[in-house]
Amino acid sequence: IAPLATGVGIDAVDQEELYSLPLYVELSNCQELQRLLDIVFDEVVSIYHSTNIRYALPRDELYASPPHQDHFFVGPNDDFRTVWIPLMEIDDAVGGLAVARGSHLGGLRDHVETENVSYILKGRRQKGVPLEVIEEEWVTADYKLGDVLIFHCHTLHRGLPNTSDKVRLSLDVRCQPARRPLNFQARTTMLEQTQYRADVKAIASTLGLDEPAFEIVVNYMLQNGQPVDRATVERVAATST
Repeated sequence: IAPLATGVGIDAVDQEELYSLPLYVELSNCQELQRLLDIVFDEVVSIYHSTNIRYALPRDELYASPPHQDHFFVGPNDDFRTVWIPLMEIDDAVGGLAVARGSHLGGLRDHVETENVSYILKGRRQKGVPLEVIEEEWVTADYKLGDVLIFHCHTLHRGLPNTSDKVRLSLDVRCQPARRPLNFQARTTMLEQTQYRADVKAIASTLGLDEPAFEIVVNYMLQNGQPVDRATVERVAATST
């Protein structure tokens, strides 16, 4: 049964309570998904711990995901894939995920700050690739329970408008060949990464770093698994901003 919107806004969602639910972890680590991914990769894969619960309220464009590539945010390796799993039937009205056909062949694109705001990292403006500069064709589908959409980390994708009366629910799961070591973002959960960002921000604020500089610093630290201490934040800020 699809969840109906009640009029409650995104700010009322308790992220800790949401990510404390066990079922999404069981689904993203189930044997059926593991077998499917091993077949797709033609080798054994490792599934990241950082499964992301996606939810989109009706007519809430401010929090929609702009066009982007996951490798811009998750790295440093570029051999991972994103596995998008709908948790309900998603038709044209509910929206869903659209991908730019063949965009993974163009390498990593420039990402700029957009008007859209993250609902996971409250208040942070999202970065993305301007829609008007993307030449590839956008494609999507009506998604059913049991569907899985797998795409390259360089594939441009975006969330479509939800014009229904339902809350759109889905999961972002990422995976890579098991022969490659898992980086920090792959080994940690979304809640752990949220706390990591908060700890870095507390130090960055004492150094006078503005929001753009903080984002550069924390993204580098996350991707490279840097320890959270003042000396590290100072060093990364000096070399990357």
